[in-house]
Amino acid sequence: MLFPELRLGRPADIDRLTGLDARIFPWGPWPRAAFAQTVLPRRDSRTLLALSDGRIAGYCCASLEPEGILHLTNLAVIPEWRRKGLGSLLTGEMETWGARRSCSSVMLEVRKGDTATIRFYDSLGYLREGTIERYYGSADAVVMGRQLEVKNAHEEKLGELSEAIAARLGPTPPVGLVLGSGLSWLVESAGIDGEFDIDSLPHMHGEKLPGHPGRIAVSRCGSFLFLMGRRHRYQGFDPAEISLLPSALSDLGTCTWILTSSAGGLLPEMDVGTAVVFEDHINLTGSAHRMTCGRCGGSVYSADLRSIALECAEAEGADLRAGVFAYVTGPAYETRSEVALLRSAGASMVSMSTVPEALALAELGCSTIALALVANSADGANPVSHEEVLAAQPKIRKKQEGFLLRLMDESLCYARGEDRCGG
Repeated sequence: MLFPELRLGRPADIDRLTGLDARIFPWGPWPRAAFAQTVLPRRDSRTLLALSDGRIAGYCCASLEPEGILHLTNLAVIPEWRRKGLGSLLTGEMETWGARRSCSSVMLEVRKGDTATIRFYDSLGYLREGTIERYYGSADAVVMGRQLEVKNAHEEKLGELSEAIAARLGPTPPVGLVLGSGLSWLVESAGIDGEFDIDSLPHMHGEKLPGHPGRIAVSRCGSFLFLMGRRHRYQGFDPAEISLLPSALSDLGTCTWILTSSAGGLLPEMDVGTAVVFEDHINLTGSAHRMTCGRCGGSVYSADLRSIALECAEAEGADLRAGVFAYVTGPAYETRSEVALLRSAGASMVSMSTVPEALALAELGCSTIALALVANSADGANPVSHEEVLAAQPKIRKKQEGFLLRLMDESLCYARGEDRCGG
């Protein structure tokens, strides 16, 4: 089958999900309140959507139960997408999440007499474990289940890391921010309630860099989580290792992300402090995350969040534009010829980060926006240093602090499905 786009459900999807469920299960559709619970950013439940041309082709809902059990509570595929492997794909992705979250088994209920669905789960290795009388009103349910196991070493690392983070955090903030070089001043602006070292977590030992304090912080309001440090390709990390920390947090319910970087502006009109929101990227590193069934191209970056960002910038009078980001390995800065090549390819800013996290989070179904804050002119004519990038931060802060704080608030409203904070 051709893979559809996979995305985590969010509150804005409730009406569509309720309507589809009534169409697919006319004898017993889920109430709106049930979907409202599963699409909120939570640590113990989630809804995964399969989208085709923006339309929901199928969905799967699941929750984590006591004693390490993953409960598949709803699985549906619209008629035109059946017998194409979509149900197996959704089930498999949800089982993988459950295994990463330390579930050793999965269970579900099927309406007794629904032989087609029972055969489907038979084909996936599920066993019939019993019956619940009158589970569906007047109809009985067949209980089915099977054992789960982590697929590979990467999935095992993700699981161990997410469990370690869960033990350190209270409720998981719904919005995460990755702060690029020198940009940790945003934490001071937001205010924090607690923080700890990234390298105190399993699988997160690595070299600390200037401008990256290597800390995780939670905002005083409990709604935002800040990663004040990231890994880079030039340090020897592969894409899976670079994206490991935000990926683990997405498993815990941090599913709306603001990725930032201090970048070089490729266009003459870009002054220090200009902000650019990604429309798309050009990956020039020769490496990428596996992206087996996620998103690619411009859909990696949320169009909804990009529109919100542009509105926030207009309201704050901030210098923000949309553009294409060039991702390079580094650590050397660009030559004049390289700058000319990037400009000819349509790029407006360049940096050595952000894209690996964006690709991984897109694959996991998260909603992501990425911003580059121009810290220097990448014209290739003048020497550039990391010290220059850090020295530019007071100017960037003066120009963009109000915009970024407003964007955080609006992103939180978006994640929760609430009315826009600004209006």
